[in-house]
Amino acid sequence: MDKIRISEKNSLLSKLKDINSYIKRNSETIERFLSQEKSEFNNKQIEKLRTKNKEYEQEIIDINKKIEDISSGKLDNDIMQSMKSNSINNNKKNEVANKKKIDEQKSKKELENKNIQKFYKMNRDRNDNESNEYNMRKEFDRFEKDCKSIPNYILNNLKEMPSNKGYIWKGIWCFGELPEQGKDIVMFEKLRNSNILRIYEISDTYRTIYEKEGKNQKKLVSKTKRIKKH
Repeated sequence: MDKIRISEKNSLLSKLKDINSYIKRNSETIERFLSQEKSEFNNKQIEKLRTKNKEYEQEIIDINKKIEDISSGKLDNDIMQSMKSNSINNNKKNEVANKKKIDEQKSKKELENKNIQKFYKMNRDRNDNESNEYNMRKEFDRFEKDCKSIPNYILNNLKEMPSNKGYIWKGIWCFGELPEQGKDIVMFEKLRNSNILRIYEISDTYRTIYEKEGKNQKKLVSKTKRIKKH
């Protein structure tokens, strides 16, 4: 218990040091105002500072009394109760932080599973030469590695985006989780080792690509008419 008392007293002594520095600073400011020409503004500021210093002086008295009570053991129960309350609060904060981390990992895993399903579907459509077991395994391993590297900010943003918008990450198209809004597909891709954001806008008739560097306005890169397959 002695160590706990010492810790509490040291904390209060540190606070006393801060309060004394506040009083000193306020007193010096008052002296500067007094040395200036009298005005209503100066008088009000002086009054505010003097009032604040009186509050600080009362706080010093209260803290010194508390230090005496700690030394005598009068506040042992209060200190232990405060420590218990702080411990409970810290545990709650840790629980919230851990839950958030678990939720993020779960969301990332769900996105990986969705993309894996899309991956299998795409590869079922490939011709026999491209879909041999070796190439499939190699390609899937790369795909799985890229899925795991998707940044958390993309995963979080996808929760707020419609299903016809999203991000392109290392060739992986990640679509939003909300219901579709509009008909056009809009995808964003941050180009590696640059400050350039590439924007793809795909409609029934055109595939348009823009690029935006930093906070500059986006610039048209290309606009290609889509050929419909019959």
